[in-house]
Amino acid sequence: MKKPKVYLDTSVISFYFAEDAPEKMPITRVFFNELLPQGKYEVCISSLVLKELENTKDDTLRLKLLDFANELNAKVLDLTDEVNQIAKRFTEDGYIPMKYKGDAVHLAFALYHNIDYVVSWNFKHIVRPRTKDAVKIIAIKEGLKEVKIFTPEEVIADGGEI
Repeated sequence: MKKPKVYLDTSVISFYFAEDAPEKMPITRVFFNELLPQGKYEVCISSLVLKELENTKDDTLRLKLLDFANELNAKVLDLTDEVNQIAKRFTEDGYIPMKYKGDAVHLAFALYHNIDYVVSWNFKHIVRPRTKDAVKIIAIKEGLKEVKIFTPEEVIADGGEI
């Protein structure tokens, strides 16, 4: 039986070391240290995730984040024209502002690569009802499978079953 695919956006990896977000860091650590090692999911990140981590201004933190991302043994998805076209739908249809196109690209990676679940802490543009509806609409319009969006906390609350 094929493992469900989980796409981790940059926020989830970042919050593993986010001492400035004490309410999210412990939950994120449980997600990574207890749930992902169970091997239930095929973990995916994207070239955009790595690029965003590389843009971390603090040198020490940047190295920690990149090392952590590499230790995940996640499949790294490459940016394609098709991913960019799907991302364009999110911005052109007004679901995600052009200023935050990266968030649209994360969702486009998930849709194009047939991901089952996106895990994110980004409440501004990803983990919100309007975006979840947009993902469903765009998936239908593009003839793609819908992807479900969760926070690490929701995954933990369900005992790691999403």
